[in-house]
Amino acid sequence: MAIVQTITHGFGWSVGALLGGYMFEVMGGDLMFRTMALAVTVCAFLYSVLSFYFNKTTKKVVRTASPKTPPELMEMEELVTGN
Repeated sequence: MAIVQTITHGFGWSVGALLGGYMFEVMGGDLMFRTMALAVTVCAFLYSVLSFYFNKTTKKVVRTASPKTPPELMEMEELVTGN
C-alpha cells in the first residue's frame, strides 16, 4: 500500500507538474486550457456512456426475510434497492 501511495503522490504529481509546465511553455495558457477542457469533456462523455451501458442490470434482488420481519423494514428495503 505504501508503494502505491508513493507512486501516486510522488511520481504522479512530479510527472504531472513537469508535463504540465512543458505543455504550458509550448502551447501557452489559452491553448492549453482549451485543450484540457476538450479532453475532460470527451472523457466525461465517454465515462457517462460506458457507465450507463455497463451498469445496466437485469437481475432481480431476491429478498429473504423471516415471517416476523416488520413491514416497515420491507418498505425501507424497497426504497433502497428500488424494487
